[in-house]
Amino acid sequence: MATQQDLELDALVRQVRDPSVADWRSAAAELGRQASASPRAHDEVLDILSSAKGELRLRGVAALGSLAARQPSEAQGYIARILARPDLDIDTLFGDALLSLLALVPLENACALLEEAARDPRESVRAAAALSLGGWHGWDPALLIRLADDVSPMVRS
Repeated sequence: MATQQDLELDALVRQVRDPSVADWRSAAAELGRQASASPRAHDEVLDILSSAKGELRLRGVAALGSLAARQPSEAQGYIARILARPDLDIDTLFGDALLSLLALVPLENACALLEEAARDPRESVRAAAALSLGGWHGWDPALLIRLADDVSPMVRS
């Protein structure tokens, strides 16, 4: 038998996943808050971030932002796991949204993750790294020079 907490989590997940729900932001924020204490909510956020649907992945970023505000190290782990998945098609918009959360992660760890993204074989991830540079401070200026010299016109722009 499902507990009240399970039923509430089911409702949150439905609200976040349903494309017809206009006000999904509060549900995504609550899902992110619960991810710090609930293994199931944790897995749901990771699953949404890994979705094939771009809109759903962006909703996952909103959930992750809520988690990052509470537990930056947890968010850092999510970002690293998502970026490390070569099977996941990370478009520039999603990548930029994901990397924008680095502002909530301890600076040393954020810089390391950004460096990894800037060396990713996927052009879109490198372009997202370049886009996200404007969103926070503390990155190495040499990183900007390296991205400006990238073989991809999308990254250089």
